Amino acid sequence: MFRKGGKPMQFKRIAAPLLALTCLCTSFNVAAYADTVVPLANSISPAYEIALNPASSLSIVGNTANCSSSVSGANNTISITITQTLQKHWGLWVWNDVENAGWTITENRHSAQMSNAISGLAGGTYRVKSVFTLTDANGKSETITVYSSEKKVG
Repeated sequence: MFRKGGKPMQFKRIAAPLLALTCLCTSFNVAAYADTVVPLANSISPAYEIALNPASSLSIVGNTANCSSSVSGANNTISITITQTLQKHWGLWVWNDVENAGWTITENRHSAQMSNAISGLAGGTYRVKSVFTLTDANGKSETITVYSSEKKVG
C-alpha cells in the first residue's frame, strides 16, 4: 500500500476527497412544507363535466373476447362517439391494437353503449380501450379514455 519511502499511493490521495464529497452530497436534507392546507373532505367534485359513469369491460371465453363500452351524459348531451379497441400486452407498458378489433359508433342522444366480440385470439393478456367523446347542446366537448381490467387468454 505504501511506495518506497513510506508515501501513500496516488490512489489514496484521490479516493479520500471523493469519499468525503460523496458523504457530503448524500447528507443534504430537503425540507418541504405547504403554505396553506386545503381540506378535501368537503370539496369532492365530479371527474368529468359532461360524462357520467364511463365504463369499459372485457370478458374472455376460450379464445373469444367480448368487449363492452358504455357512458351516459348530462341531460343536455346531444352526441356521443365511442371508439372501442381491443389491445394486447406486448411487454413492459406497451399495448398494441389487435388487428380488426376496433369499432366506432356515434349516437345523437345522452347515452350510448356498444358490445363487440372477436374470436381466434392468441395467448396473452388483453384489455379494452374505450374512448368517449361527448358533446353538449352548448357545443362543449369532452373526451375520456377508459381501460377495462386485463384478462388472459390461454
